[in-house]
Parts: sequence; structure tokens; C-alpha cells
Amino acid sequence: MSESPSEARSILKTLWWLVLLRGILAILFGIAVLAWPKATVLVLVALFAIFSLLDGILDIVLGVQAKGERGRWLIFLQGALAIIAGIVALVWPDITAIVLLWLVAIWAILSGAMEIAGSLELRRLGQPRWWWHTVAGVLAIVLGAILLFGNPARGILALLWAVGVLAIANGIALIIAAVIARREVTALYRGSDDEDVRPAR
Repeated sequence: MSESPSEARSILKTLWWLVLLRGILAILFGIAVLAWPKATVLVLVALFAIFSLLDGILDIVLGVQAKGERGRWLIFLQGALAIIAGIVALVWPDITAIVLLWLVAIWAILSGAMEIAGSLELRRLGQPRWWWHTVAGVLAIVLGAILLFGNPARGILALLWAVGVLAIANGIALIIAAVIARREVTALYRGSDDEDVRPAR
């Protein structure tokens, strides 16, 4: 389904700041993990739960705003997955550090795969920001793989540092994608203004 210029402007105007918020949220999560390297499992569970719930809510809002888009169901699925992961973390108060890492790993891998799938749809539509969504997805999968296949015997602390660093890198990629989307909005409005002032023949 093709959108009119006004519909495209409306979608991008909403999309860019939602992606920006997701990026900021990921960076804050990464900083929190790095700032509290010796935090208790309960604190880490709370951080992850808050992050995944907020990230899921933002995805759901983004999916609602992206009406008519072919890849909309991927956004809803990604949001639902994040919310489910957050709820699981909240209702499992006695979760162990190892199980928490597995939960984060599975969520990161599935979320990254859907981020990449969405980026391919953006590429098909000719959106220049698709590359940065791919980077964000790849970083999420790398994070999940490190947590899933890393050796906990080498230290939970080292794995948590990997979580923090990759979460920050993921957030930076999303923020760059949001900035590019914002430029697209500006270009669309500028093109619309040029058409409005163009003299009729």
C-alpha cells in the first residue's frame, strides 16, 4: 500500500522520535549495567524488566502509528516479545543470575532477528536508515550469542560488561537511524513547501 506524501510525513514524524527513545533507553540500560557491575541479581532483574517493558511499549506504539506498512506485524511482534520478557523477569523474583542471562540472551537474539527483518523491509522501500537498523539488530544478536554461549565460569561480571557495552552500541545505532528519519521528515516537508509555492502553469 502506498502512502500519500502527507501520510508518509505523519508516519516518519512519529517514527523518528520513537526510535530515538528506544535508542536512549538502550543507552541508559547499558550505562546502568556498567555503573553497577556488582549489583545484586534482584537489581539486574529490575533493570532488565523496566528496560524490556518500556522498549516493548514503545514498539507497540510505533506499530500502531505505522498503519498501512507491510512490516507492521514485525514491530508488534518485537514489542510483544519485549513485554513478555519483562513480565517473566518481574514474576520470577528468585531467578538466578544464569537464568537471567539466558532470558536476556533469548530476548536479544529474537529481537535482533526481527530488527534485521524490519530493516530489510525498509531497504525494499528505499529508506536510507535501513542500514542502521541492521547494525542494531546484528549487535543485539551478538549480545545474545555472547550471553548464550559464553562461559559463566569465566565470570558473570565479564558477561555483564558485554551486556552494557553492546546495549550502548545498539542504542547509538538506533539514535543514528532516528536522526536519519528526522532528516527524511524535514526533506518531505521542504518538498511539500516547494510544491505549495510553485506557480501554477
